[in-house]
Amino acid sequence: MHNLPILALDFETFYAPKYTLSSMTTKEYVLDPRFKIHGVGVRYVHEPGPSRWIAGHAAAVAYLQSIDWEQTAVLCQNANFDVFILMQRLGIKPAFIHDTAVMARQHMPNHPAGLDFIAARYIGKRKGKELIKTYGIRDLTPELCEMLGKYCVLDNDLMIGVFEHLLPHIPWDMQRLTDIAIRLHTDPALVADVPRLEAFKEKERQRAIDAIAATGLDKSRLSSNDKFAAYIEELGLPVPMKPSPSVLEPDGSPKMIPAFAKNDLQFQLLQNDYPEYEAVWEARIAAKSRINETRAQRFIDATMPDGTIPMPLKVSGAHTHRFSGFDKMNVQNMPRGSELRKSLKAPDGMLVYVLDLSNIEARLNAWLARQADKVALFKSGADIYARFATKLYGFEVDKNDHPKERFVGKVAELGLGYGMGWKRFANVLRSGAMGMKMPISDEEAQKVVNVWRQENYMITNHWDNCTQWLWRMMDRNQGPMKYGPLTIDRERIWLPSGLCLHYPDLKYDSEDGQIKYWNAKSRFWVKMFGGKTDENIIQSLANCIIQEAILRVTDEVLPHCDGRFVLQVHDELIFLASDKNPDETLEAMRQAIIVVSDWAEGLPIEAEGGYAKEYSK
Repeated sequence: MHNLPILALDFETFYAPKYTLSSMTTKEYVLDPRFKIHGVGVRYVHEPGPSRWIAGHAAAVAYLQSIDWEQTAVLCQNANFDVFILMQRLGIKPAFIHDTAVMARQHMPNHPAGLDFIAARYIGKRKGKELIKTYGIRDLTPELCEMLGKYCVLDNDLMIGVFEHLLPHIPWDMQRLTDIAIRLHTDPALVADVPRLEAFKEKERQRAIDAIAATGLDKSRLSSNDKFAAYIEELGLPVPMKPSPSVLEPDGSPKMIPAFAKNDLQFQLLQNDYPEYEAVWEARIAAKSRINETRAQRFIDATMPDGTIPMPLKVSGAHTHRFSGFDKMNVQNMPRGSELRKSLKAPDGMLVYVLDLSNIEARLNAWLARQADKVALFKSGADIYARFATKLYGFEVDKNDHPKERFVGKVAELGLGYGMGWKRFANVLRSGAMGMKMPISDEEAQKVVNVWRQENYMITNHWDNCTQWLWRMMDRNQGPMKYGPLTIDRERIWLPSGLCLHYPDLKYDSEDGQIKYWNAKSRFWVKMFGGKTDENIIQSLANCIIQEAILRVTDEVLPHCDGRFVLQVHDELIFLASDKNPDETLEAMRQAIIVVSDWAEGLPIEAEGGYAKEYSK
């Protein structure tokens, strides 16, 4: 932990109809001409309370700019907002950033992280409700300003109370990652290639127009579920159906509705079964989904006046503590080789370095389950996809000569590790969900799954272990139990990072024979079983390795090449660094990433990467 003074602050700003953070991105809201600071609540952590209210835009700015921020840390609740104001409106860069919302997600995943909830949970106090009284009022009366000040001061004091409660529970490395991640959004470094984005958007727009025109069908017939279903029936094809997530039949069962969404498996299988109507399928998707156009426009809209583009990553956004997206930009979901990736460039004198942790989940799953033969294969550098395909087909499969057979091996190795059954495996191949569309019979799919499970018997046994852990986590009479780097505890699995997987109110539901936990954030029961628990654990451990790698490269490599971490996409780590000696820089990054931590002794880690002027992988 640093020894810097920590200033807790909370901005109160003008908001009005069609000018709110719920309807706009942070950048759009803060850089809008209507932006105005009503005041700011401030107090140094460990300083006697209450917080101070500094009223008025000019007074708030003057106070904050008088602070030596090179020697001062900041504490906020949702720092992606308050620190964006500091950096992009006031030119202030705090020495370190703390965020109580992030700390709450790190401490209690699957729970809300709003101040009202966490203040009530951790310190037994509730925030006020007076903010709404200032809605739409740009120039506050003295009475409203005083009321808002009391509201803000209470929020700031509650935030400090939550921070002091949570601080002992959040490891220092996790706090460092929070600081790094928030700067990706509030102090961006990647540069957006706006002309490339504009060209890509126009190309996608024209592609959709052409796809619809090629069918000769009216757009309304393609975009309406009912009209499109009627057209499918006219063609003599079965209409794919799925259970409605919200509409019930009189008997209480879900109402069956057409499954025409782009990602509906039933629709994907229909496309696979009737490839002769490919133009119709493309036109339907073009009429309903303009996702590439939309995402390109969001990247354009997100670009800052100086040409940089924020990379919004929410720390512990997933309950496995992986990053998630926010601000209408899921930068975790950019397809490989896409124009979106290629539109992210390095500034002058720098390059984009990309390192990809190879098969990290498959490696971890074999290692944690003690599947020694597979761990040895990973250590040897063998092509595990080709090796399994060789076992499956009875002849030597080569990556270059047998791409289809190897692809089946790849889908098996990446997809079957968490208990996937043969029906789902067949659907994944038939739909092309993992890349290539592959026809496969039910019998062949069953054979693949059976052979994989026989080959990986320790992993399949491990799913049973995970089921037993679920029962143990429900038993109030059981104490903590160690397994490798994990500690199985009451409703929790503790990770080597010091954070945990949390399964609140874990129970066995005798009515449907399922183990479930309550997701308090989304307010629904989540079904659990051995394979799913294993998946949660492996994804969390992979995240531990990734985050350790980010810190190691940050500490050991980036200071020597004027670099910084700028993005993570799944198992890829993206850095900016000097364009001088790029091969040496890339290798130094790779060596730092493949270091095996003490908790992962014997785990074979490997990474590959490259560099370019843009994020081109």
